[in-house]
This record gives sequence, structure tokens and C-alpha cells, in this order.
Amino acid sequence: MRRTFDEVFPGGDGISGFALRGLALGLIVRLLRRNQPLAAQSVGVATIVGALFPGAEALGASLGYALSRIAPARRLLFGFALSLYVVVASLRDRASSHVMQLLLGVASAAIAVQVGEAAVMRGLCVAEGLAVLVVNADSGSSRLSRRAARAISRCAGKGLELIYVGSKELSGALHAAQYCTGEGGRVVVAGGDGTAGTAISIMSQGDGILGIVPNGTGNDLARSIGISLYPEEAAMVALGRSVRGIDVLATDLGMAAHAVNVGLVADFARRVRDVRGWRRPLVYPLVALGTWHHHRSVALKIRVDGEVMAREAQPYLNVAVLNAPRIGGRIGVTLPGASPDDGVAQLVTVARSAWRVVLGEIAGVLRQRARSAPRYAFVEEVGRVEMHSTSPFVVSLDGEPCKPVTHLRVQVVHHACRVAALPRRLVSSR
Repeated sequence: MRRTFDEVFPGGDGISGFALRGLALGLIVRLLRRNQPLAAQSVGVATIVGALFPGAEALGASLGYALSRIAPARRLLFGFALSLYVVVASLRDRASSHVMQLLLGVASAAIAVQVGEAAVMRGLCVAEGLAVLVVNADSGSSRLSRRAARAISRCAGKGLELIYVGSKELSGALHAAQYCTGEGGRVVVAGGDGTAGTAISIMSQGDGILGIVPNGTGNDLARSIGISLYPEEAAMVALGRSVRGIDVLATDLGMAAHAVNVGLVADFARRVRDVRGWRRPLVYPLVALGTWHHHRSVALKIRVDGEVMAREAQPYLNVAVLNAPRIGGRIGVTLPGASPDDGVAQLVTVARSAWRVVLGEIAGVLRQRARSAPRYAFVEEVGRVEMHSTSPFVVSLDGEPCKPVTHLRVQVVHHACRVAALPRRLVSSR
């Protein structure tokens, strides 16, 4: 006797169950197109497990867990939705049965997804040689750091050494890891943009390979290279055989992999230097607003590839030399046509004006949708930049503030570091 789909997988009540299945299928297709097979597997496993229970609650909870698993930034949203549902269900009849289905969906999905991850990673064929994982304990989420360590351990097995350090000990630990792995060895770092930038600047001095497991707030560098924010998937890429050459920005103050900022962004980085952990999403918007109101523009004389810019008369709100095309983290934009391995950087200059005018013009220029010639925001390709000022200005390298200077030189160094990442043709904007 033939059985219908609803008889085999009873999850879902009518239209809501059908919509949840369609949502899951569309998400799986999107993840596969973005070359994230492990994330697609996790969503598929959670959907199948959730569909085994009657009612839409279990299926919705399973999908919610999978989304919070592969996109850690959404875990707070999932927790809020789960708590809200429990409160609403408690006011209805049969509240205990609804809540039980929901909890069963979450628990079953958690077990099935994590078992699936472990099975895939233990059977993964990784690059040979010693691997050292350096975790910046002061950067990003400690929970994601632990997930990264477990994932790397599963992939690398016994050929792994693990080092937990703070921001002050990071450089020393990376130098030690580079020495231990030797020429052609592999060092994996877990942290945000600042951690990844520091690692790239150090690894560019040798012939080793760098793997990145992002767990910071913005993760612009990882997004630009095409590294997943799903720690388990990023761990697979970090120990995989695909390697790309990445450009580095060499300055008088050190090296940067993502961005060199002068002005507003550097001032913001200085103000939030000591904000760590879960406080970041709460504190950052308030500090950004205060920085905007109190920041003073910087009068700079800028030379681009040996020629003086004609727009130097205006005081600058911010000047950025960008190597990675992604700006603004999860709510940001991607510079069209830019790449971290093309041998050139993007110079973004923003003059002071009303905040609505500036933000609107920046968005139009970055997305190449400006309706008229820009007056306050400009983007151009550069290979070398020099900045001069009569008064000291603050500089940040990959989000880390540096001492004030009156002169700064920035030079693009082509393919200075080898990074474990997907080939450029397979990378899509994240």
C-alpha cells in the first residue's frame, strides 16, 4: 500500500508544516550553492528529525536549532523565539503537550546534527603535517572558541597542538606556532578580524599556511575570503588542501590584512579596545553614536601612487585603505569587483557633512548606485598611499588601535600569505 509523505513524515499541521519544509529545502539549496555542504547537511538532518514528530512545533524548533547552529549570530534570536513560544503556549490549553513537542524537536535535532558533524569530520581527509590551533581567549565568543577547538581536534586527530592565549600573548604564540610547524606547516587561529590580521602579518614572514576559524563580531576578513562563520565548516576548510595567496597591507606601524583606518573608525576602535565578550553587541552602537558626535575631522595631505590627491582641501571624516572587500560585518556591504588577492587596495575617503548625506552617499558609492557625482565619499584603486598631517591622527590596523602619528605609508604586498580557503571562483558574498 502506498503511503503519502504526510504519513511517513507527519511533522507539521497543514500549511505551516508545508511552509517549513519549503523553507528548509530553499535554505539547503542556497547553502549548497555557497559551497557549504556541512551546513546544508545540518539543516537537512534537523528537518528530517523534526518531521518525525507530529505538529509543527517540533519541526520549527528543529529548524531553529539548525539555523542557530550554522549561523551563531542568530542563536540569541532563536533563544528569544523559543522562550516567547513557551510563554504563549503556557496561556493556551494543552500547553504541556506543545512545549514537550518543541523541546523534543530541539533535543533530537541537537543530537542528530552534532552526530552528523562528528561523522563527517572524523572521516575527512585533511592535509598532512603538524597543525597548531591558536585561540585568542579575549576575542569574540568563548563558546565558539570551544566549538572551534573541538572541530579542529576531530579533523586533525593526534597531529594537533592547542594554545589558548590572551590578546597580549597572541603575537608570541603565533611566532612559536610558526616555528613549531616549520616551513609548509599549518597554523590555525580562532578569533576576529584583529586576530586574523595579526596571524596573516606574522605568517607572511614565512612559508607556512594559515587557517582561520572566525568567531569575532564583524568577521569581515573571513567573509571576504569566503570562510564560513559555521565553526565546524570553517575547521574543515582550515585543514583542507585548498590554499589561496592573500595580499597584505604593509604600513609604518605594522601589517594589516583587512583594513587600515584613519579618523572616525580608528577613534571608535580606540574607544572599544577594552570591551570584550557578550557586551560588544550592546555597547558598540552606543559608543559608535558617541564617537560620531565627538570625533573631529582630520586634515590630511594624501598621495596616491606618488601623486597628490586633488581633494585634499576638505577635512576628512575617515580615510580607509581596504584590502578585503567586505565592510560592516553582518549588516555591511561588499565592494563590487574588489578582492583580497588582486594586488590592489581600495582607498575610501569620506569628508565631513550631515550624517544622513554622508551615509547615503557612502552606500551609493560602495554599491555603485550613485545617482549623481559624489561630493563627500570616493572609492579608487591604489597600490601605495601616503598620508601627512600637521597634527597627530589615530590609526587602526584590522580594528586594533595604534599610537597617533603625523605620517603614514601603506603599501600593498601581493600574495604575501598563504591561507587555507576555497578557490576564488567558488567564493560568494556572505
